[in-house]
Formats: sequence, structure tokens, C-alpha cells
Amino acid sequence: MKSWYKIVAPPYFESKEIGETAAADPKLLTNRIIPINYAFFSGNYTQSSVYTKLRFRIVNVNGEVAETEYIGHRISDAYLKTIVRRRRSVIHTILDAETKDGKKVRLWFVILTPKKISTKKQTDIRNKTVELIREYLKQKNYPTLAKEILEEKVQSFLISHLKKINPIARIEVKKLELRK
Repeated sequence: MKSWYKIVAPPYFESKEIGETAAADPKLLTNRIIPINYAFFSGNYTQSSVYTKLRFRIVNVNGEVAETEYIGHRISDAYLKTIVRRRRSVIHTILDAETKDGKKVRLWFVILTPKKISTKKQTDIRNKTVELIREYLKQKNYPTLAKEILEEKVQSFLISHLKKINPIARIEVKKLELRK
């Protein structure tokens, strides 16, 4: 007979309840991926949070509680299409890096400029982004990084440094993925 298990977020997300699931055996829950909308999770219904899907993996089951780890997020392509306009440059950057606590992550950035810029400036912005994020990650552990990306602190940090090369309209972390 199946039992119901409460799914909770990791402690760095205040161990919020993110749902319930049924299973005949608690061992069958391990490694199950739980997607949840960030707006629903946080109670913050901004435009970007509505289009952001968080992903958690069940790592342990204690009694009737399934504990999870945060394995990343993804912003909907539909949202990205709404913020990209004509006569702007869109710079895509993908980066593999390691956090201070040894977790390997892959980050997808979408950088928008208010006007079209040259390929040389796009390359400079892309290279500077990689350099800044690698340095930033050396100082942050994974839970801190995850929260700061969702709170848009990383994006603000990048804008403050990249505006020296060219004005930046917006930066989105399209996707964060915890690598094994």
C-alpha cells in the first residue's frame, strides 16, 4: 500500500514544504526530481519569478518527510522572448565552474544591451563575465550562490562591472545546473 510523504526544501531555503508524493516504498523516492514554480515557492509574483522553474532532487527520506537538495532552475524561453527586442544585442554565455565548497555548476547567462554593439564588445563582455563569475564562485558556497542568483544579486554584481565596457540593459541567469 502506498504512503504519502511530505517533500521539504533544503535548510538554506528554510525547509519549506514544496509538496507531497505517494510511494509504496520510501527507497523509490530517492533521486526523484521535483519541479516547482519559483513564484509559488517564494510568494513573490514578479514577472521573472513566474517564469522560473526550480528543481529539487529527493536525497533522503526520514519517516514521512522527504528531504531534498536544490539542483538548479530554468527560466522559460517564453519569458526570454518577451525581454529581447529588436535593435539590441543579446549575448549568450555558458560557464562551467566550481564553488568554494567544491560543487560543480553550469550557468547559462543571457546579457542584453540597450543598443546593438560590435562583435568585439560582445566578446569582451562574454570574456569579462566568465572571469568575474569564476572569481565570484571562489568566494561563495553552493547554497549562497543559489539564493543570490534567485534574489538577483549576482546579476547586479555583473551589471556593475560590465557597464564599464558597455551599458547593460538586463542580465538573466537562464539556467543553473548542479553537475555531478
